[in-house]
Amino acid sequence: MILYTYFVYALLILGVFVLSLFIGLKKQGHYITRYCGFVSVLLILFFSLIDGCRYKVGYDWLQYKDIFVHLQQTGNFSRDNLEFFYKFINLLLAEAGLHYAFLFMLMSGILLFSLLFLLRDFRRHLWCVIPLFICWFLNYSDNLSRQFLAISFLLIAMYYYVRQKYQYSIVLVIFATGCHITALSIAPIYLILFYVNLRKYKYFPLCLYGVCFIISIVITTAGFNILSSEYTSFFLILIGRESYIERIANAGFNSFDIEIHTRIIMGFFHLFILYQVTKLKDIENERLFNWIFNIYILGICLWDLFCEEELFQRFILYLYCCFPFIWGIILSKVIRRHKLVTSAITLLIIAYSIRRYFIFSSLHGSFNFIWDIQ
Repeated sequence: MILYTYFVYALLILGVFVLSLFIGLKKQGHYITRYCGFVSVLLILFFSLIDGCRYKVGYDWLQYKDIFVHLQQTGNFSRDNLEFFYKFINLLLAEAGLHYAFLFMLMSGILLFSLLFLLRDFRRHLWCVIPLFICWFLNYSDNLSRQFLAISFLLIAMYYYVRQKYQYSIVLVIFATGCHITALSIAPIYLILFYVNLRKYKYFPLCLYGVCFIISIVITTAGFNILSSEYTSFFLILIGRESYIERIANAGFNSFDIEIHTRIIMGFFHLFILYQVTKLKDIENERLFNWIFNIYILGICLWDLFCEEELFQRFILYLYCCFPFIWGIILSKVIRRHKLVTSAITLLIIAYSIRRYFIFSSLHGSFNFIWDIQ
């Protein structure tokens, strides 16, 4: 069964890579628009089918499945503290008499659609960006389905905001908040970062992350926790999650022990990417890239400092999830330069990401599709 699990995840990442590569194909220097659209739909359907039809993969999978099944059987929600738009999606699918797998397929499809929509001006880099995102965040999205649904709507809102279609952005932020209330607390941070241009200071982002990286190593080595329970409780009240305070008291959330060598490896990779950004001269949709870059910088700095606290992880994920976008775009550009050292480091980063993908994917145990069980 473990071979079957690895086969499914290998098929998923290989299929995503190949289809993402086709989206970036050009003919006589121009993207093949119709072809790109067809392959994009094919990619979304492929990912949705595999990830959406999983069975008991993800810690919250059974909870969301039970909520949907209970709604179909009784017409009522088994939980009262669900956000309004997530309830609406469940109600719509339940009233249509659809199988619960359609709920997971829809969430997976919206997530991948949001990536393709946000990065539509970076098509030639998708072969690297999308697989990297899957490698690093499939495990998170399968566990935190509602939060990543909220992230999906925020990513689409970002693209519309850059295009100055502010009314669409506002509606999408409302949708995001309607999937997970924490999105409301992160939207103002996204907005502030749009009006900051860290890239113009060239080496400042590199130095800023370098300082945070060193501090995180010192904290990890000393075993020092910079967050007290009082700060945690205040943060939870701030983002509208007071119910988690009791769960912390009952050991419902824990601190994660991230090994020192993992921090060092990731720190080296981030520093390499940031150094390459300082040499970046031309980039598609520079305003959007700069915005994503600002989110990336804040995300990796906060992640290094607070990633061992699960609750803060959930908040920082809104920022940290942008790092595959920057990694993918930069690595795609670097590997085209055909320089031995930078290309070797690029391949090392990709290999490490794939290794991490298979390790974390297997943590859920054996992969099963719904048709394997029923």
